[in-house]
Amino acid sequence: MKDELFREQLKSLLIEYHLTLEALSHLTNISLLWFTEVLEKKSTLSALSDEQLLTLSLTIEMFRVGITAIKDDERVLTIMKLLIVECGLKLETFAAYANVPLEEVQLFLAHPEQVEVEVKYRLAVKVMFLFSLFKDSISLI
Repeated sequence: MKDELFREQLKSLLIEYHLTLEALSHLTNISLLWFTEVLEKKSTLSALSDEQLLTLSLTIEMFRVGITAIKDDERVLTIMKLLIVECGLKLETFAAYANVPLEEVQLFLAHPEQVEVEVKYRLAVKVMFLFSLFKDSISLI
């Protein structure tokens, strides 16, 4: 990734998506000072280690493309399936925590477009919370 291209992508994330340098620094473990200096053209990508450069490249791409490339329903479905396969959770677990009928969970898995927004919201919130509990024990590769 060339410095000028990176600078433009970084500015885009800051302006279009309202990300902060602090958030990017926290996520990548790259100093806030470095991000500031890059924007001011006082530092370059060559100041980073190979590992930092890879982390930064992947992070930028996830923010630029990854978040918007997958539909919300598909993202929740994928995480639910991951929790079922990797962690042994049952559909009844999602239904119980989301306080929705099991039939709604089954319908969401088969035809998410037919499920009411409120049910999707309840499921999404609980699925994300469950994922946060199990994430360290899940093999994503």
